Amino acid sequence: MRLLFLLAILLLPVLGQGQPVARLRPFLHDSRYGYLDSAGAVRLAPRFRAAGEFAEGLAPVREQGLYGFIDGSGAWVLPARYDYATSFRQGYALVWVAGRPQLITRQGRNVLPAGLQQVEYMPGEGRPDYLRVRTAAGRQGLAGVGIQVALRN
Repeated sequence: MRLLFLLAILLLPVLGQGQPVARLRPFLHDSRYGYLDSAGAVRLAPRFRAAGEFAEGLAPVREQGLYGFIDGSGAWVLPARYDYATSFRQGYALVWVAGRPQLITRQGRNVLPAGLQQVEYMPGEGRPDYLRVRTAAGRQGLAGVGIQVALRN
């Protein structure tokens, strides 16, 4: 039996994201990650336990067991408080807190409704990205910005 469930994700325009970050890529040195610029010069010294790719001016990094987001200067934009974090895409990043998924804005605001147990970010490959979701009751479906979600038992 199919149920239609309206997933209201209010997307705020992401304005004033700062200046673009030159292409930085993570590198590993003595069990710590830092970032190199496109010429291979060290831009951010190794200090992180894990480091993701920069996207939309921010990169997820792990310090003291938790993930947060830094800008191209290495300054914390969102402090390390997430169990795991992915890079930003279209203004949002998937993070996990206490085993629960959240879809956050650049300001750290969760835009997912409560009750979702599993969320998977799916690149749209030429179309808008979407989410594959599953509730605690086991219903699953697809979600996008302002669309209805078909959930199956």
